[in-house]
Amino acid sequence: MNILYVCENNVIRSVVAEILTREKTADLSDLHVHVDSAGLKPYNLQLKPSSYFFTALRRAGYKTRRHVPKDVTVSLMTKQDVIIAINRQVKEALLSMAPEMKPRIHSLAEFSNQDVPEFSESLAAVAYTSRETAIEFWTDYIKKLEKCVQAVISRIS
Repeated sequence: MNILYVCENNVIRSVVAEILTREKTADLSDLHVHVDSAGLKPYNLQLKPSSYFFTALRRAGYKTRRHVPKDVTVSLMTKQDVIIAINRQVKEALLSMAPEMKPRIHSLAEFSNQDVPEFSESLAAVAYTSRETAIEFWTDYIKKLEKCVQAVISRIS
């Protein structure tokens, strides 16, 4: 099963979903999952996750590694069994890019049947404040996303 998570820039949200899915499926020998992530927009060098984001991931028990953001392409999409857009706007953009892929493209909310944590510019500003406030913000975001990812894994199992 090939799963692709897509958000706007492939800097935070789709990356978190990729990491969580990869680690949560690693020990499931009967479930062969290849997970990847990509973004709609060309990577902007100004958009970098704070170091607190990675600290929160490590504190939650996840392995982090260097991530190089990549753009979603139709070629990449054709290799996937399931394409999960982080939100409805991303789903609509993907459907515009590749309408023939409609059966494979889902929003995270509809595929997981879970409430997806909101993420906006104003919320993200909190993530760049004091160390502990930022780590708390990211920890909360990761916990909420874990529920969605677990539901995704249950659905594909």
